[in-house]
Amino acid sequence: MRAWLDVHERVCRQPHGVTVADEQFGWAGANRGTETCTVAGDILLYATLAGVTGEGRFADHVERSFFNAGAACVSRDFMRHVYFQAPNRTQATGSFHAGPAGKGGIYKTKHWPLCCTAALARILPGYVQWMWMKPAAGGLAATLYAPNTLETELDGSASRPRSRSRSPCACACQNGAPTRVSP
Repeated sequence: MRAWLDVHERVCRQPHGVTVADEQFGWAGANRGTETCTVAGDILLYATLAGVTGEGRFADHVERSFFNAGAACVSRDFMRHVYFQAPNRTQATGSFHAGPAGKGGIYKTKHWPLCCTAALARILPGYVQWMWMKPAAGGLAATLYAPNTLETELDGSASRPRSRSRSPCACACQNGAPTRVSP
């Protein structure tokens, strides 16, 4: 499985973090697209891999996909979305060789088929549910970047860890650490 993931990462991954999937799986390229459905599925797959293997590279992948491809799926007012996105898109119409063609790159209230419209409802929860994990050895692991508070139980006692974070860009400007976790 690791060999397949390594090949996949090397030849199929778009700059935003998610694989090429514009109704056809294939090599990454300047005019290749990624469906909104694929963004939701990618986040779930790699978060699951992070939980099962404990490998931080999978959690890093989830963050890259969520903060780049996940954000590009929707308009800034969250009222419209795209069927396909492409990293090098220079206009709202896009130009895709598969699926709904150029119409898939337009921000609309719904696209046919409705799978990508429905997938929007899985992107944010798919990220949030994996922000904290309980390792088999015990304790808690803060696995994904974002400000939050968790209410849970550890060894029979209530626990409420909180993570405060700022964007990495803001921290670089202020010479501060991007994330601080307090018990």
